[in-house]
Amino acid sequence: MKKVSPFVLVLSVAVVGLLLAAPSVDARKEYKDAFYEKYVDDNADYKEVADAKVGGRCWLCHVNMSKFDPPEKGLGKRVRNNYGFALSQFLEEKEKDAEKIAEALEQVAALKSDPEDDESPTFGELIEAGKLPHDGVPNADDLEAARAWKAEKAAGK
Repeated sequence: MKKVSPFVLVLSVAVVGLLLAAPSVDARKEYKDAFYEKYVDDNADYKEVADAKVGGRCWLCHVNMSKFDPPEKGLGKRVRNNYGFALSQFLEEKEKDAEKIAEALEQVAALKSDPEDDESPTFGELIEAGKLPHDGVPNADDLEAARAWKAEKAAGK
């Protein structure tokens, strides 16, 4: 039997440690699937809108901050739009139960798309009009929290 060098052993332990310590990305595929089942799958016109803008990605609820001017890199998907933020108010973290997700979609549809503007349409009205339920603008609370997280990370905390 061949002996393993101490260097290879230490390197292997270090790699495993880094993999375990790395932040994980917990996809919410169930959320997108429930949204598509409720609003998109049986509506060819809306499917075209959703696929063009969401493209099977997470941008239904999140904001890609690296595409802003100026871009803010390093925030990942920590920043949700108002629709994603509203949805999070009705779901437990990492909820996977399809019935609970469908119920949350129903509740969110009744909310104003801009919580600061009483005249704004509801998320449901936007969807009925063939629009996505968001405007691609980051939710202010999420953006602030993501920036604080990034600053702490940069400071080594």
